[in-house]
Amino acid sequence: QAQAEALAAEREAQVARQERDAALKDAQRAKIAEQKAIAQKEAIQCTLDTERAVWADLERMLKATIIDLRSRIEQELAIQRVMVSELSALEEEYLHGQVGLSSMGKSLQVA
Repeated sequence: QAQAEALAAEREAQVARQERDAALKDAQRAKIAEQKAIAQKEAIQCTLDTERAVWADLERMLKATIIDLRSRIEQELAIQRVMVSELSALEEEYLHGQVGLSSMGKSLQVA
């Protein structure tokens, strides 16, 4: 009977060791899974930070482009206003010249 009890105790000890080993392996797997999850989270955060930086750069470039285009358009409009003003002045000179020529022609006819 003592031998049977010793064998039973040995089996219980062996089962306890196996359960302990299994628990240790489970704990190791859980630790590895946790480390993988942390690494994935850090990688995702890094990707998000990079994307935010890229979008911020694109936004700055777009704003600079808009400002540049607005400036160019304003310059073109100013040039066109000057050209319209000059054309109006030339038109006035032309019309006055026509009136002058017409009156000159009449006075020549009279003479």
